[in-house]
Amino acid sequence: MEATTLPALAALIGSAAGALSSFAANWTTHWVHLNGGRSATEIAKREALYDKFIDEASRAFAHAQSCQEDNPSMVVPLFALVSRMRLISPPEVISAAEVVMVAVVDAYAAPNRSFREIREEVAAGVADPLRPFGEICRQDIEGSKR
Repeated sequence: MEATTLPALAALIGSAAGALSSFAANWTTHWVHLNGGRSATEIAKREALYDKFIDEASRAFAHAQSCQEDNPSMVVPLFALVSRMRLISPPEVISAAEVVMVAVVDAYAAPNRSFREIREEVAAGVADPLRPFGEICRQDIEGSKR
């Protein structure tokens, strides 16, 4: 091998290694950024779904307190939202949502309650069937952000 070939070959290999490491760093940065964006989007979807379920369940539960319905259409939106949760939510959230659905259906089957009875339950801390669901959702969202 000639004396000038070895330094040229070393320079060529060094340039290739530098270019490859630059490419790898850029690709890794882009991949991490892309996945971070997906995670934020997924979290936002779950937050919106949980928010909608809480609104719908609250409305149905309040309606059930003063009305005995034989109309299943009052709880169909809850079933639809839980089915959507099954696509993207962890099992703990789905279980908590199902407990809320049962509480709403049971409230429709129960006798109507006066505002005084509801106020006493609120004072005793037993009137919020959505509290466990909300806490589990918060844990899910916080865990996903880490």
